[in-house]
Amino acid sequence: MDDYLRLAIGYMDGDGTAEINAAVRCKEFGGSSSAWFSIPQLEQFADLCMAYSLPTANHPILRGGFWDMKVPGEIEQLHVCLQVYPVGPRGAVGCRVALRTPLNDSDNTTVASALEVELRTSYQALSDFSLAIRKLVRAELPEAILVGVEM
Repeated sequence: MDDYLRLAIGYMDGDGTAEINAAVRCKEFGGSSSAWFSIPQLEQFADLCMAYSLPTANHPILRGGFWDMKVPGEIEQLHVCLQVYPVGPRGAVGCRVALRTPLNDSDNTTVASALEVELRTSYQALSDFSLAIRKLVRAELPEAILVGVEM
């Protein structure tokens, strides 16, 4: 498996949230990060990824990180962002993956490590990934993998 996005649960909390560890490999680039998501948020993203064809606007997106304490609904530090969208006339799918390391108040730096790639895949691979996410949050699979597909 050359290009991939892998999601795994780092920790499942009893309050309906889970820490998701995300790792991506695309061409010569690779990286990992993690963020907390609600289980319904993960399930909704999985459901939106099942659409055929994907919408040309308002693409399915999953975002997690440190939420802004002053502005509800806004992320102060984005750690994991996945967005899927149609690419070109041949039925290809793009998954934009943005990963950043968290910066904590105790860190002596103001720079996060960051990676952003477009993983090219197919509708079938995205459908398989969607089903795997649902199984991941039910602890039926150890990881959900979106494989890169040359189109």
